[in-house]
Amino acid sequence: MRIYLLYTEIHTKTFIYWDKEMIEESLWYGVLSLATLMYAILDGFDLGVGALHLLARNDQERRIFLNAIGPVWDGNEVWIVIVIGGLFAGFPGAYATLFSGMYTLLMFLIAGLIFRAVAIEFRSKLTLILWRSVWDVVFAIASIQVALVLGLVVGNLIEGLPIDQEGEMVADFITFFRPYSLLVAVTTTSLFALHGTIYLAMKTKGEAYETVSAWIGKAACVFVALYLALTVATWQTKPHMILQMQRYPAFYLLPCAAFLSIVGMLWAVRREKNGWAFILSSSC
Repeated sequence: MRIYLLYTEIHTKTFIYWDKEMIEESLWYGVLSLATLMYAILDGFDLGVGALHLLARNDQERRIFLNAIGPVWDGNEVWIVIVIGGLFAGFPGAYATLFSGMYTLLMFLIAGLIFRAVAIEFRSKLTLILWRSVWDVVFAIASIQVALVLGLVVGNLIEGLPIDQEGEMVADFITFFRPYSLLVAVTTTSLFALHGTIYLAMKTKGEAYETVSAWIGKAACVFVALYLALTVATWQTKPHMILQMQRYPAFYLLPCAAFLSIVGMLWAVRREKNGWAFILSSSC
């Protein structure tokens, strides 16, 4: 009887322990998912504005575009700090593997974020055309660099990376530039560019608005083409990405909702309903 009670007590404590662990992991998953989503939506349009910065017709338009993101760009970047901090606190093993194995790639990400901030702050310190032109180029290149690196990280996580028994990533730097990961990176950059143009359409008027309006259709066509290519590539070469959909058909509603959001976004853009277009592009 004592042995039975002892076994029951141990089994109950073990069940409670694992139950708490599952709850904690689920909470951290929720925090990371929310922070990642908010960063993609909020800093996504900042990066998109930067990626298209050099396409502005003159210095005045570039100043207008920077003013559009001026009050929010630094606050939007806080979300990536939450992502990194949440990963460290909730999943330290994954944090160690990711940040040691992708160290060089993530240094490019940090460098891009630093140079973006410096370019925004320094551009207006002098009125010299050469001075402003240099920082405009830095701002655009750094924005594209950050978007591409974020896409490469996501693409490599989807594609998978070699990890040994000690949890260390065994991969050369060139491994991060596989075709599928590059496709994810380019698609991510195109999505941010489209997101940024729609944001600018909400925040500008007059000649600046006419400039942005001419960008939206082209940016949308590029994104849709890349999105369809990425969808086909994922469907054909990454079966693990649709495994849960095959087990639970209700999950097929998610890609259907994404597709409807894209269609709705294009409709809203044609109708110049930029607020709705921004909301729908955020849900893509």
